[in-house]
Amino acid sequence: MKNLIFTIALLFAFHMANANYTSKSDTVIIKSNDAQIIESKDDKTKVRIGGNLLVVEKDEHGNSHISILDRNKRKNRSRRFYGHWKGFEIGTNFMMDGDFNTLNNTNWKVKIPRSLEVNFNLTQANLTITRHWGMVTGFGLTFNDFHFANDVTIDKMENGKVEFIPVKEEEYPGLKKTKFSAGYVTVPLLMEFQIPRERTYFSFGVEGGINFTSHTKIKSSKGKEKDWGSFNLKPFRASAVVRLGIKDIKIFAKYSLTNIFEDRAGQIVHPFSIGFSFN
Repeated sequence: MKNLIFTIALLFAFHMANANYTSKSDTVIIKSNDAQIIESKDDKTKVRIGGNLLVVEKDEHGNSHISILDRNKRKNRSRRFYGHWKGFEIGTNFMMDGDFNTLNNTNWKVKIPRSLEVNFNLTQANLTITRHWGMVTGFGLTFNDFHFANDVTIDKMENGKVEFIPVKEEEYPGLKKTKFSAGYVTVPLLMEFQIPRERTYFSFGVEGGINFTSHTKIKSSKGKEKDWGSFNLKPFRASAVVRLGIKDIKIFAKYSLTNIFEDRAGQIVHPFSIGFSFN
C-alpha cells in the first residue's frame, strides 16, 4: 500500500511541478494516512511520505529535478554546530615580555603599522555540544613579521645566545627596513558560543604552533639581504586566543603564552597581536 501511495504521490508531485499556473500563491494539500502532498509557491513541490520529504523543483531551463530527504538526516543536519575559525586573518604585532609589558624601551621595539601577523586558517572541524555551542579545531599557517624600529638586526652567536647587531649606514646605504620573520603551522582548540538571531559569536581557547621557518631581512639601496636560520626559536609555542564576530567578519586577539626563544638564546619575547578576520 505504501509503495502505491509513494508512486501516486511521485506522479502527482511531478505533474504539479510541471503544471502552468497564473498565480504563484496556489497551494494544494492532499492528506492520507501515509502521505501529505503539498504544492508550494513558485516552481517547487513538496511531498511528505512517512519520514521522508520528496521535493520536485524546476531549474531555469524548465527541467524538473526530484530529490528525497530523510527526516532524521534533516533533523541531525539542522542541529549541527558550525564554528567560525576557517578563513583569512590579518593583524598587528606587539612585542611583550612574560609579564605582559611592552618592549618599547628595548631593541625589540617594532614599527606597529608594518609588523604584521597573517593567518591562513585552512581547514576546520566542529564538535557539536548544542546547535549554537561547540568546539572547533583545524589546521592553518601563521606568518609573523617584526619590523625593527631601530637600525638593528639579530644573529645567533656560537654560544647559542641571540644578540642584536647594529645595521650601519656605511654597510647598508639607503637603509629602508630591517625585520625578523617567523612562520608556524597552527592547530587551535577553541570553545565557541553563538547568538543566532544577532548572528554574533564569541570563541576562546588555545592555539598550538610548530615553527617551520625564520629569517632576518635587511633592505637597502644595495638590495635585499636575508639570513635564514632557527635563531634558537622554540620548535613549539602556545598562544591564548579570543575572537568576537558578527556574520563573516570578526576581530581577534592572540598572546603567546610561551617565550618564542629557547632559554639559551637569552631573549624573552611574547608576541601579542590584534586584527580582523574574514570567513
